[in-house]
Amino acid sequence: MFSLRYRRTSYAAHQQTTTSSGGNDIGTDNNSKSPFYCDEDYDAKSKKLSNVRPHYVMKALGSELTAVTALTLVALVFRLWSINVPRTVVSAELEICNQINWYMAEKFFIGAYPPLAGMFYATLARYFGYSGGEPIYYAGQFPLSELRVTSAAIGTLLVPIVYLTVRKLGHQQPAATTAAGLLIFENGLITQSRFLMPEGLLCLLCSLTALTWAIQLRKQEREPFMIPYNLQAITGVLMGCALSIKWQGVISLVVTWTSTLTYLWKILGEKKFGFNYVAKQFIARFITTAVLPLCIYLMLFHIHIGMIPMAGDHDLVVSPRLRFSLEGNEFPKTQQDIAYGSSVVLRHWGSNGGYLHSHFKRYEGGSTQQQVSVYPFEDMNNIWVIHKADNRWNASQPVEYVRNNDRIMLEHYSTVRKLHSHDHRPPVSNKKEQSEVSAYGDPLVRDPHDYWWIQVLYDDGQSDGDDKTPIKAVNTRIRLLHSRICHLLSHNVRLPDADKPQQEAICMQGAKKELSAWVIEQAYHENLEGEELVGYEKMTRMEIIKEVHRHMLSYRSVMHDHLAPTPPADPTFQIQLLKREQAKPMDWFFGTKAYRLWDQVAGRSVYLAMNPSAKVMTFIALATCGMYMALSTILQKRQIKLPRAFEWAASLIHALALYMMPAFNLKLADSLPSAYFSAGLIAVVLDAVTLRMSRKTQYYACLTVVLLACYGFIQLYPVSYGSRFWTQSDCRRLNGIDLECNRYPETNPHAQQQQQRVTEDEKRDKISIVYVDMPGKAEPFRYHIGHEIQADEHIAAMQGASFSKAYREATGTARYHRVESTPGPSETEVAMWQKEIFAHARERAEQEAIKVVEEANKKLEEEAAQKEHEEQGQQQEAEQQKADD
Repeated sequence: MFSLRYRRTSYAAHQQTTTSSGGNDIGTDNNSKSPFYCDEDYDAKSKKLSNVRPHYVMKALGSELTAVTALTLVALVFRLWSINVPRTVVSAELEICNQINWYMAEKFFIGAYPPLAGMFYATLARYFGYSGGEPIYYAGQFPLSELRVTSAAIGTLLVPIVYLTVRKLGHQQPAATTAAGLLIFENGLITQSRFLMPEGLLCLLCSLTALTWAIQLRKQEREPFMIPYNLQAITGVLMGCALSIKWQGVISLVVTWTSTLTYLWKILGEKKFGFNYVAKQFIARFITTAVLPLCIYLMLFHIHIGMIPMAGDHDLVVSPRLRFSLEGNEFPKTQQDIAYGSSVVLRHWGSNGGYLHSHFKRYEGGSTQQQVSVYPFEDMNNIWVIHKADNRWNASQPVEYVRNNDRIMLEHYSTVRKLHSHDHRPPVSNKKEQSEVSAYGDPLVRDPHDYWWIQVLYDDGQSDGDDKTPIKAVNTRIRLLHSRICHLLSHNVRLPDADKPQQEAICMQGAKKELSAWVIEQAYHENLEGEELVGYEKMTRMEIIKEVHRHMLSYRSVMHDHLAPTPPADPTFQIQLLKREQAKPMDWFFGTKAYRLWDQVAGRSVYLAMNPSAKVMTFIALATCGMYMALSTILQKRQIKLPRAFEWAASLIHALALYMMPAFNLKLADSLPSAYFSAGLIAVVLDAVTLRMSRKTQYYACLTVVLLACYGFIQLYPVSYGSRFWTQSDCRRLNGIDLECNRYPETNPHAQQQQQRVTEDEKRDKISIVYVDMPGKAEPFRYHIGHEIQADEHIAAMQGASFSKAYREATGTARYHRVESTPGPSETEVAMWQKEIFAHARERAEQEAIKVVEEANKKLEEEAAQKEHEEQGQQQEAEQQKADD
C-alpha cells in the first residue's frame, strides 16, 4: 500500500502527462499520488498517458452505465419492498402530513424545521390529486401511498450519486461499486426512505452537494488557473436547499469550506499563484458557497410565507402584530389615548401567553386570594379599569390622561378587585425575589399594596423619573412597578390547576425587561369616543421571517399540541424514554441506539437503526485514515502525498457537527448523511488497500465488503420493514442494537406450534401491559397473553375514537396553545358579581361606619365620664380645702 517505488512511478507518469498537456496539477505539485486517489487516465507502468481507443472508451462507459443502472434498480427494489407497512401514518410523518394540509388551505403555521420539505411534498400531493380535505391528527390514519413511493425514489438516487462521486474523486470502479453496495444495504437509509420524513431530501441534497464539489475539484486540478463558477454556483444552490430542509444542512457548508480553506492554504504557499489570484479564488468561493446559500434559504422562506397568507392554527403562539398581519385576522382599532377610568386590556409583550386575566377563583395556597394569570383567549375577565392610586375615578370627574411614572390602581372589571401583591410566594415559582400577584379588596378598600407605577419602556432601555409622556395604546410598551419595588411579569410557567391551568403572573424584583413588558391592546373611555383610533401595523415579509425563526429556535417551549401524547407517570417507562431522548449523535453513529417509529402488540415493529456491519467497517476505515494521517510527516519526507481527506472529513464532520444543532430538532435520521459519507470512506480505504492488486482481486474485496453489509442488513431487516412477528426472545438474540424488547409479546400469536403450548386458561390468567398513545397522555392497556391480534384491533379502535373526539373539541387555534379555553362570564354574571361585591362593600362600609360611630360614641362617653370624674374630684378637693380652712 505504501510502496515508495510505485508511488514514485505514478508521480513520474503524472509529471510526464502534465508536461505533455501543458498544464499544472495543483493536487500533485512536488508530491506523488496518494493511495486514496487513483486516476485511470494514466498508465503507471509505462509512465505515460494511456492511449485508449474510442471504441474501448465507449465500451467502458457502457459497462459503467450498466453497473450503475443495475445497482440503482436493486436499491429501488429494497426501498419499495413492503412500502405500505405500516398502512398508517407513523408519528415521524405527522409533521409533514400536517404541513401538506396547511399548505393546501394556505394557512399560516410554525414548522419544526425550514419549509422546503413541506413545500416539496405539498406540491407532489397536489399533483397526485390530493386537496387537503382529510384531517391528519394522529398516528393511525391512511397516508398518500404515492408520496411514500416518491420518498423511496429519493432514497434510491443516493446509490448512483455515491457511485459517480467516488468515480469523480478519481477512484476505481470497484471502489464506486462498493460504496453503492453499502448504501443499498444500509438499514437506516432504507427505513427512512420508506416514510415521509425531511431527512430523505436532506440526504439527497447533501449527496448532490458532494458530487458537484467533487466535479469542481477535478476540474480545478486539471485547469488550476480557471475558476469553475458554474459548478461552485450549483454547489451553493444545493447547500441553500439543504439548509432549507433542516438546519442540519449547514453541515454541508462546513464540509465544503473545510475543503476550500485547505485548498486556499495550499495555493497560498506556492509561488506560481500570486496573492491576487488567491484573493480572487476566496472571493469567488465566498460568494458562491456562502452568500448564495443564504440567499437561496431566504428566498425559499419568502416563497413559503407567500404560500400561507391566511390565518392559521398557530395564530395564538405568535405576536399580535404577526397575527393581525395575516389575512382573515382583523384587529378592531382602539382608542389611542389612555385616561383615568379607561377600561383596558393588557397583553404580555414578553411572551405569547396572552392577556392579564383574573377570574372568580382563589389560590389554593398562599394568600388564598383571587387568582391573577395570563390567558390567551378573548374574555371579559381580561378587562381592567385604571384609577389613580388615591382616588377612584367616577363619571363626574374630568378627563385626565395617564402619563409615564404615574401611580395607579388596576381594578378588575368583572370582580372590581384591585391588582395586588404582597409577601406570599407564587404558587409555582418560589424564589425569594418573587411574590404572588392576586386580585384583592373591593371598590371601597384602600391598601398601599394595590399601588403600581406605570413606566414607559423605551427601545434604548433608559428611564427618566421626571418623564411625563402620555401613555398610548398599542404603540407604547410599559412596565408596572409595585410599591414593594418589584415588576409585574409573566413567564412560560402554568398554574397548578388540575383542570385547565393558565400561565402564571408574578411580581419579581430585578425582573428582565423583556419578561416584564406589557402593552395596552384595547382601551375604552366613554368621554373619549370620537377620538383618534389606532391599530397594529402590518409586518413586512422580512419581519415575519425573523419572528418565525425566533419561534423555531424555541420550538418546544412555544409549540404545544393538545392531541400529542405525553409520557405516563411510570418510572420504568420514564427511564427508558429518557435514555432514548438523551442519545447523542455518536451513540447512533457508533453506538447501539435505535429509534422506534411504529410497533404493534402482536410483535411487528419498525425501528430506525444503522447497519451494524457498516458501523464496524466505518470505525475501521476512520482508524486507518487516522493512522495514515499520523504517519504523514514521515511519508512526506519520502515524497508521498497526503491522502485526499474529503470523504474522511465529511463523514467525521457530519457526525460531530450534530452536537451543535438544536437538541429539540435532533433525531437519529440526522446522522444518515454521515452514513452516506461513511460508505464513500469505506470504499476509498478499500481502494487504497487494493490499489496494486489485480482488478479481479479488487472486485473480490468489493464483494466481501458488500456481503458483510448484507449480513448486517439481514440481522435488522425485520425491524426495517416491520415484516416479521417477533417475540421477546427474538429481540434479545439481536446483538449490537438496543431495542425495546419488553414491547414484544412473549410468544408469537401467529405460530401454531407456540399457540398449542399455551392453553386458553394460561392465556386468560397471564396479563401483559403496553402503553398506548392517547391525546395528551399515554394510557396503560392490559391484554391477555395470546390475544395480541385482538388487542391491536381494540387499540386501533380506541385510538381512533379518542383522537377524533379530542380533535372535535380542540380544533384550530385552541389546539396549539398550552392554555386551554374556558367559558368566560356573561354580562349578566359580571353584573351579578359586581352587584354582590358592591353590596358586600357597602355592608362592610356601613358596618365600619357603625363601628366608627360606636367607637366615637364610646370615646365621647368615656371622655364625658372622665370629665365628670375629674369635676367630682375637683369639687371634693374644693370642699376638703374649705373644711381645712
